[in-house]
Amino acid sequence: MAQSGMTPGAPLPPPPQWNPTPAPTTITIPWNSLMMWGRAIGFLLIFVGTLIVIAFASIPGSCITTPSSCSSFPSQFANSIWAGKILWVLGLFFIGGASGIRLQRRFSGNTNEDGAGAVARLRANVLIVVLSILLMALILFTVNGSPAVAIP
Repeated sequence: MAQSGMTPGAPLPPPPQWNPTPAPTTITIPWNSLMMWGRAIGFLLIFVGTLIVIAFASIPGSCITTPSSCSSFPSQFANSIWAGKILWVLGLFFIGGASGIRLQRRFSGNTNEDGAGAVARLRANVLIVVLSILLMALILFTVNGSPAVAIP
């Protein structure tokens, strides 16, 4: 007796299987982005530090009209210089660190730069690192604020 409605045909394909993708062999670090963001954050911190010193270390107008209202100005001056120095050092750290990453990549051979442009960029990054270190040392050695300003 034959079965009705069933005709022999091609066999069904096997069900699909899950094939995991292989793990990446190396992790690529976005060095160029790190350098760009390091410099951007560094310049932003230097700007904010300078802005704080200018805003809070300037003699307010009320000190001229009523000198008795300036009793807290020396402490305000000292605190603004202190905060500005900290922000400047952090900004110089970020700028110098970003240039240091660039130098490290150049000397380790992880870049394909050649020519006069590469030498100019190398010199500029060395100069930025050296200037960052010198400015941090200058900030360290001028502990009592600006040498031209005497706080009573």
